Amino acid sequence: MKRIRLIALVLSVLLLASSGILYYLYFSPVDKFYWEVEVDDTHQYRVRSWGGAGGGVIDFQEVEYILGLNGTTITVAIESLPSFDDVIDANSFFTNIVLQDKAKCTHANGTELSGAVGLEITEAISGCILPLGSWNALDNLFPNENHGWSPDTESLATILYEDRFYISYSWSGTFDDSGGWYGNVTLADGVPSQIRWGYFHSIGVYIELTLVEL
Repeated sequence: MKRIRLIALVLSVLLLASSGILYYLYFSPVDKFYWEVEVDDTHQYRVRSWGGAGGGVIDFQEVEYILGLNGTTITVAIESLPSFDDVIDANSFFTNIVLQDKAKCTHANGTELSGAVGLEITEAISGCILPLGSWNALDNLFPNENHGWSPDTESLATILYEDRFYISYSWSGTFDDSGGWYGNVTLADGVPSQIRWGYFHSIGVYIELTLVEL
C-alpha cells in the first residue's frame, strides 16, 4: 500500500514538473514573440472624431480639441519596443507589453498632440502595436469579451480573425464614467490598421484612426 502511494506521489510530482515545463515552453518569449516593427518606423493615420462634452475626466476644452482633430492626419513614430524577458502569462503581457508606450504621435506638421488627449491617443496606439510569433498563443491569454460595467475595474479582450487580430481595452470609473480603446491589427506586421478610442460620461466622445496606405 505504501509502495502504491509512493508511486502515485512520484507520478504527481512528475506531472506537475512536466506541466511547468510545457507552460514555460508555451509562453516562452524567446520562442514565441518577436517584433516585426522597428524603432523609427513611421505610419500615418487619418482621424475621425465625434461626440460631445459630458464632464468627467475629459474636460470641455479637451473635447473641443478632440472634435477639432476630425479630418486631420497624425504621424506615429515607433520610439521603443519592450522586451519579452518577463512575459510569462496574461498579466505580465498586459503590464510589460500592452501598457508600455511604444510610439510618439504628432500632427502631420510635426507639432505635438495636446496634453491629456495626446497621452490617450498614444496609449491607445501603443496598446495596439503587437508582436508576431504566435497569434494563437496571444489570443489564448485573454477572453473574447470585456467585462460589463463595474466600479474601478479594467479588462483586456482579444479575438483572432482570419485577416486581423482584434484587441480591446476597457475601464470603468467609480461612478458612471467609462472608456477604453480597441484596434484591428494587421497579422503580417503587428501594426494596427484601425483604432478607436472613446470616453463616456453622460455623453460619449470618440476618436477613430485609420491607417493611411502610402
